[in-house]
Amino acid sequence: SAHKTAMQYKTMTQQVSLVKFIHRWRQTLQRTHLVTPKKYPFAMCNICKTTIETQNHIYCCNHPASREVQIIALKTMEKKAIEQGVNKFLVQSMLKGLHAWMHDLPLP
Repeated sequence: SAHKTAMQYKTMTQQVSLVKFIHRWRQTLQRTHLVTPKKYPFAMCNICKTTIETQNHIYCCNHPASREVQIIALKTMEKKAIEQGVNKFLVQSMLKGLHAWMHDLPLP
C-alpha cells in the first residue's frame, strides 16, 4: 500500500510528522488556542499576524520570512525526489502545482 511505502524508510520522528500531516493534526495556533485558550489566547499566525494559523496557512503564509522557508522546503523536496530517481518532469509538475497552491494561483 502507499501508506506502507511512505513509512518504510522513515525514522520514527519522520513517521510521526507524516501521519500528523496526512491527518491534519499538525500543531497550529488554531488548534492550541482551542485546547488551551488561557495559554494561547490568540490563534493568529505569529509571523504575519493577519491570519489564523491553520493547517493550510502554515504552507501558504505570504509573509517574506515564511516564503523564504517555503522556498527552501520546495528546493529540498526537489533535491530529495531527484536523488530517489523520481522522473524530473514529474518532480517539476509536482513543484509547479505546490507553488500554485501556496500562492493561491490557478493550477498549471
